Amino acid sequence: MNAKSEEHSNVVVVSLDADEFEKFIAPNLRSKTWDFELDRVDPELGTPAIIERLKENQAQVLISGWETPKLPEDMLTQVPSFRYVSHVCGALGWFFPRALLEQGVLVTNWGSTISHTIAEHCVLQVLSALRHATHWQFRLHGGHGYRDPEHTLCSLFDRPVGIHGFGAIAREFSKLIKPWDCKVSAYSPSVPDEVFQEYGVKRAVSLEDLFGKNDVIVELAPLTPAYTGIVTEELLRMIPDGGAFVNSGRGKVVDEEALVRVAKEGRIQFAMDVFANEPLPDDSPLCGLDNVFLTPHIAGPTPDQLYRCGLQALENVTAFFSGGQLQNEVTIKQYDRMT
Repeated sequence: MNAKSEEHSNVVVVSLDADEFEKFIAPNLRSKTWDFELDRVDPELGTPAIIERLKENQAQVLISGWETPKLPEDMLTQVPSFRYVSHVCGALGWFFPRALLEQGVLVTNWGSTISHTIAEHCVLQVLSALRHATHWQFRLHGGHGYRDPEHTLCSLFDRPVGIHGFGAIAREFSKLIKPWDCKVSAYSPSVPDEVFQEYGVKRAVSLEDLFGKNDVIVELAPLTPAYTGIVTEELLRMIPDGGAFVNSGRGKVVDEEALVRVAKEGRIQFAMDVFANEPLPDDSPLCGLDNVFLTPHIAGPTPDQLYRCGLQALENVTAFFSGGQLQNEVTIKQYDRMT
């Protein structure tokens, strides 16, 4: 189902607020010549305004973002020309009904476009954990002296690193840490052996194998009902003394109460960008622990990198109109794994 099969206008309705539009569809992208026109409707006007603009333009394509309001399941009845959503962000279940996928509406998201930025943040977290960054920040900012000669640190060089999940972000992370000559393994039963071989990563046969044989664990598994709370206290206690647990994936994959208990012992380091409940409450027991490096869910693309997502969205629209291949198309299976 694409633009080559029917005659419709080349107008693309854009449901991004002014700030999103400026960041994702940056000036350098707007100055390029595209084979379609962009017609922005402010998301604050709601779903009816978007539907009306699509109908007015006989538009097939909607570019959506974080502020796009929920689309109705009977969208095709209301807008017969509607065929494709080019989503500049990641998760989309909150506004794009599964029923539309089942009805044949295409949808793409930023997918692997942002993998490098999250992987970069994972490197920051790993190094901060191994070098005990929070300890030194507390010590220096709190006026408790300079160096602590009795406090021991670790290097990442030659260290065994385990990754839970081996999707696009995990694969990018495995590439970024190559200069440290780490022995990298990953646990992801659904990923074929040839992918592990391509990236030079050893397959862990179980989570126990992963947690018990690596000094550093990087959590990047998707959040599904089966994976909720899958990282248990038992697994966390398998990480050897002086090791580290890093999470830039999904907070609810981890039993956070168990994580707090282990963290309070001070035996291993933690670096957390995601949490069971967000924003992280001010009175969270994770706050104030000098072996826990905290960031407020900022591993995603920095503002200066959002144009990459916008570029892909526009290139996907071009591909749609020409009958070409879409990048990062979301299947029903992938949709069901998203949060």
